[in-house]
Amino acid sequence: MTQCKRCIERGTPKNFGSEPECGFYPTGIFKSDNWNCATLNKLREVIQEKYEDKIVYSRDERLITIPLDHNPEDTIIEADFLIVGWYKQRGRTQTALLISEERYYLVKLKEIEQFIEHHS
Repeated sequence: MTQCKRCIERGTPKNFGSEPECGFYPTGIFKSDNWNCATLNKLREVIQEKYEDKIVYSRDERLITIPLDHNPEDTIIEADFLIVGWYKQRGRTQTALLISEERYYLVKLKEIEQFIEHHS
């Protein structure tokens, strides 16, 4: 099982009923078959702090589209929007996409790390 740096540092909390599942493949690409990934939990925390009024709720599901203001000189993210969808406060992040005029793609760990760094 591959884990991101935050998942490794956190380990498995004693109160978890099962092992967390990191949200990134060994290649660093987002995978939706995750549960309680520490990096994705941090992403959701940052989003909830900075963009609470922009989150759309449907029962226990949450979804947000964040416009990305970026300067090509200081970012590796080459997209116009970040879309993230998740269930409750903890648990699974179902969606993490970047969208530009030309394409959309699953986020990479390094892009999420940079987003967290710039928005924390």
